[in-house]
Amino acid sequence: MHCLRKASGSWSTFRAGLVIAEPEEGVIGDGEGDDTIFVLEGVAEVRTEEGETVTLGTGDFVSFPRGVPQTWDIKETFRAVFFYAE
Repeated sequence: MHCLRKASGSWSTFRAGLVIAEPEEGVIGDGEGDDTIFVLEGVAEVRTEEGETVTLGTGDFVSFPRGVPQTWDIKETFRAVFFYAE
């Protein structure tokens, strides 16, 4: 992960940047903040604790609100722009 911008204060944390991930199963997103992701390249399957599964590919845009943990299965080299606020 490479953060393009990182800010923090007593009330919040904000990060924006680029993530590049190689194929891997079971990557955990803890759900402690709001995650917004725009996929530049690759494929990933994301499961929430509620049992919803989303397949993300090039050009997809997704947002997970605070309190929604995810499990990521990276199927192909994955590049995405992310915004995270806690």
